[in-house]
Amino acid sequence: MNLPLLLDIAIGLIFTYLILSLLASEIQELISTLLQWRAEHLKKSIQVLLSGGGGSQDTEQVKRLADRLYDHPLIKSLNQEAKGEFARFFRRINALIGDAYRKITGTEEMFDRKRSGPSYISPEVFASTMMETFKIPQIARLVSVSRLQVFSNEKFQELVNIGEEINLAAESRSIVEGQINELYEDWQKIVKEYGENVTTLDETIERLDRRTQTLIDRVRNYLSDSEDFRQAYLYRLQYWRDGVFAPQERDVLVRSLRPTLNEVVDLVREKQQLLEQVRTAFQDENSPTRKGFEEIIDRLPELPDSVRNSLNSLAQRIQEKQQNVREDLEGLQLAVEDWFDTSMTRASGVYKRNARGIAILIGLVVAIAANADSLYIVDSLSKSSVLRATISENAEQLIARETELTPATSDRIREQVNRDLDAVPLPIGWRSNVVAQQAEMQPLLGIPYARKLIGWIISGVAISMGASFWFDLLGKVMSIKNTGGKSRAPSLAAQPERRDRR
Repeated sequence: MNLPLLLDIAIGLIFTYLILSLLASEIQELISTLLQWRAEHLKKSIQVLLSGGGGSQDTEQVKRLADRLYDHPLIKSLNQEAKGEFARFFRRINALIGDAYRKITGTEEMFDRKRSGPSYISPEVFASTMMETFKIPQIARLVSVSRLQVFSNEKFQELVNIGEEINLAAESRSIVEGQINELYEDWQKIVKEYGENVTTLDETIERLDRRTQTLIDRVRNYLSDSEDFRQAYLYRLQYWRDGVFAPQERDVLVRSLRPTLNEVVDLVREKQQLLEQVRTAFQDENSPTRKGFEEIIDRLPELPDSVRNSLNSLAQRIQEKQQNVREDLEGLQLAVEDWFDTSMTRASGVYKRNARGIAILIGLVVAIAANADSLYIVDSLSKSSVLRATISENAEQLIARETELTPATSDRIREQVNRDLDAVPLPIGWRSNVVAQQAEMQPLLGIPYARKLIGWIISGVAISMGASFWFDLLGKVMSIKNTGGKSRAPSLAAQPERRDRR
């Protein structure tokens, strides 16, 4: 058997597999869409991620958290559904088919019957959704504001105590107390602006320091030189300020006010402890700041231990490298993105393996339904030069028109293949002549239908490899054939010419 003949047989076999693979791909895509395999696998993978690899005991909490994430506008907006009665009718049919499938297979319902989910979520969207769902930036600021409020209350009391310890005249004391009260009111405005995210923590400390220095300057101007304890009081004020706001003390102060990421993550779970911090800092029940923070805490979802452990591990890696809350939070979001991306890469591999198994089953069904017996196809191609030449010509035209199989070109390739099938009598199907010729073939090992069964299995596995694989392979084989010279097998047009020459 020479090389051109082998190449023509290979082209005929590959061309047949390509046609059937296109059909199998359409069937698998239709089933995948109806049963929401991709969307359900994605949500299951997210649940596995949240459960710490599937070993979490908080199964119900993890499920509720996944549902909460899917209800977030960022993820909800990814699930674009067609509107209108026609679309709703098909969604109802889809739901009925899905219910029947889950009842037969025992598969867990991942979405409400009237809903569906996105098939893809980007790491950026997932990380942003996690951060917003658990209000991590708001909790970090809430803790800082609460500590800052406690700090301002304590320092205000220290200033009051300093004034009481100095034996100032009644008039001077009245002036000093008025200035200290104004200072406290200014401090409260500064703390409030920080709570509203108007300024950063470093800027807030700087503003508190400047306002304190303004107090000292005013006291120096207001107290007369004749005041007996003027100098001692000013000295005590300056000494107190330097002990609180001096550059060498400021870094310590900022670190004491800024919560670590691990503290924030733990407080997301310990909501009662977080409430106590807020109520201790803002004792006025009618305080808008307190009410706002209480509302944030009330809306926090339950944080499963597995998620807390994962977030704590991510936070531990980055908080040593960062210098402020904003950098910490940005670093945590990037770490969550990497965490999600790594997990989804593994989940994608699992989905592909599962899809491969389904593809083999669909390939076997298509092979049997089309009576695509690979052993019979090879036998037919080896005996019919006309069949080989016709298939080879159509395959060459197909490769010449399309260079690769993509979603954009698959429809054109499918249309061309359908036209080619009218001219190419492929040795498949349940036509009487095909069935009769298969029956005439020698039984394998003396077992009836063993040859056909093996031929179907070979075809089913081949079909499961996908249209892209066979299209690329067809292009390579056609390239080898054209490089080595065209086949010498006679075509229908060439036969009469040869008889005339004889």
